[in-house]
Amino acid sequence: MSEVINVSNYNYMDSNAKKSMILANSIGLIILLLVLICILILNWKFLHLTDNKSIAIGGLTLLIICSITLLFIIPTFRYKNFRYLIKNNEIHVRTGIVFINTNIIPFFRIQNIDISEGFIMRKFRLATVTLSTAGGNSELLLINKDKAEEIKHLIKERRNSENLNQNDVKLKE
Repeated sequence: MSEVINVSNYNYMDSNAKKSMILANSIGLIILLLVLICILILNWKFLHLTDNKSIAIGGLTLLIICSITLLFIIPTFRYKNFRYLIKNNEIHVRTGIVFINTNIIPFFRIQNIDISEGFIMRKFRLATVTLSTAGGNSELLLINKDKAEEIKHLIKERRNSENLNQNDVKLKE
């Protein structure tokens, strides 16, 4: 009989994760703004495809929609919905914004554990742990760097102790 796991027992992203996502998305929006300005200048000087007023209104509308989505909606829902739980010899990873997906990964299936951090993540002491299995990768997104190292060592320890137990059983047979 399978045990029911309460979602409230799961761990969330680090509290600085939303700030990190907002900062990263802000940089993307600044790049989008620069591209729109370049399009306006190119149209005004060389292309003359349509009037600049139409391009400016369309670009501003696009920028406002993207800003609301990338600065408020996506970080809030990613933070709210992403969770992970380390239980016995498996890890549960819950992801998604619209469609929620939960992966249960037994430690013995994990082939590689990578910890990565970008320049924005370093500012907030965050990291992403990538768990590689034969079936694909799962990520623990934007968790505290120290916690990421702890998780990496915990998985390695439990995986090694599980391998030792299996070898003992094989030797006894």
